[in-house]
Amino acid sequence: MNPFILFTIILAALSAFAFAPQIRAAWGNGCKSVCNDLKLATFTGAVISSEPILGKVTTFNASAADSAHLSEALTEYVAGQPADDLEDLLEALFPEVPTARKFQFRLFKDDQFVTESDDSDIRAVGQVFKRIESGTDRQDSSLQNKGLTFRLDHDEVAEGDLAAMRQRAVNNLRKRLIRAEILRGIAAMDAGATNAARTWNAASNPDADMRKDVKLSTEGHGLLPTRQMWGYDSWQTRQDALEDATRANHAMSNRAQWDEAQIARYLGIRADGIHRVDAITQAKKSGSKTRILSNRIFTYHAESGLMVDDPSNVKRFVGNVDAGGRWGVYEEVHAKFTDITVEHYSRIVLPMTAGIRKSTTSA
Repeated sequence: MNPFILFTIILAALSAFAFAPQIRAAWGNGCKSVCNDLKLATFTGAVISSEPILGKVTTFNASAADSAHLSEALTEYVAGQPADDLEDLLEALFPEVPTARKFQFRLFKDDQFVTESDDSDIRAVGQVFKRIESGTDRQDSSLQNKGLTFRLDHDEVAEGDLAAMRQRAVNNLRKRLIRAEILRGIAAMDAGATNAARTWNAASNPDADMRKDVKLSTEGHGLLPTRQMWGYDSWQTRQDALEDATRANHAMSNRAQWDEAQIARYLGIRADGIHRVDAITQAKKSGSKTRILSNRIFTYHAESGLMVDDPSNVKRFVGNVDAGGRWGVYEEVHAKFTDITVEHYSRIVLPMTAGIRKSTTSA
């Protein structure tokens, strides 16, 4: 073999070996970025693009969140908006826990629970109180920066209507991001829950099945569940089963008209603990839409106002944007169009999967 060619081959092999870690790291970072964009596009229907597209909602480009493009007026506008039904639903299903952008949370196992059952909370005279330790089974994590961008063409805005259009664009992006959070939370619950198939018809007792889920959730978690999340199809299947004309116990048909609070009282959980998720749909590649919860019911423990290490099945960690507050709005104004970006920081985790029950219902 030609000595020059042999030398070139050896040099190329040595270079590849030397730079392999950097190549793998670059590939990993690129894959991570692409995977995050794919998830965001799936949850929101946004178009994956490194640049905004006219008339389209596109995935968040971090360069758009430059402080030079911060819109104080629109950031104050979105911060001053009262919580709507969608935001209330997000908080009810997956309560927020404020934290720093980098944080640690405790992973709870079946044999770990925050309850003093050995009188260790009683202080002896002259002694100090027991100090609570967070434990060693801790998970490092960080908040995810999430956002969407909308390109607003000036020619498509009526004279004098630009300010209102900007506000409508901000509201649209914010609601899409909230819906994406609900979808993420449901996906996490679906992966962590213990499932039971339920067939509801004239011969079944749907409410007894749900009461069983409450019992099993309590035994698994250690505390009575505070939340039950119902899909639209499960709600309808329950009503159809109770109203079935062939049902032997016709008195049960009256339960078909029970609202969420009545069912909650029957199950023994808090009256505001049942939430229906029936107004949110998710688009498929085929163009059709499907309800995101459909025929599933989740029973679990979650509360507002918890600390990072309090035992709960699900937590939605949140933090402030650079400008302060939960939402940041950026505007990049061009001669013929304006790019409007809305961002926030959050991450949904399941610190404790024990006690998360899922019923998959069918007729």
